[in-house]
Amino acid sequence: MNKNGFTLIEVIISIIMISISGLVMITFLGTAFKQSGQPLQILGDNYSVLNAIEIVNADYRAKLENNPSQAISFYVKKDLSKNITGLIGIGVKGEYINFSAPDANRKVNEITAVGSSIYVLVTATKNNSRLITILGN
Repeated sequence: MNKNGFTLIEVIISIIMISISGLVMITFLGTAFKQSGQPLQILGDNYSVLNAIEIVNADYRAKLENNPSQAISFYVKKDLSKNITGLIGIGVKGEYINFSAPDANRKVNEITAVGSSIYVLVTATKNNSRLITILGN
């Protein structure tokens, strides 16, 4: 009698072991596949926010070139996307800001200004991405 090859029990046990290891791999890799698009979404949001800040900055520079006495109060709004084109789907707001006098350690703190200031803090947000810049007159 020829003893080459595997018995039926060995083949069945091998198939069961391969199936179990496959299920374990699918369980662990399943979450990775489901969340694999998340970094791309975050990157897209970061790019959109950066682009929005660039649009606001370009708009500010263009207004200053046309009229050097341009009032910075134009950028103090809850929603700048209504006044500046190209800011669709991104929350952009501006608020007056001042800075405290330097302390003993030369640290300067931001102070929310009431009324007017020569600085405007512009914040752009989309989902969990946020970028802040300061415009000055």
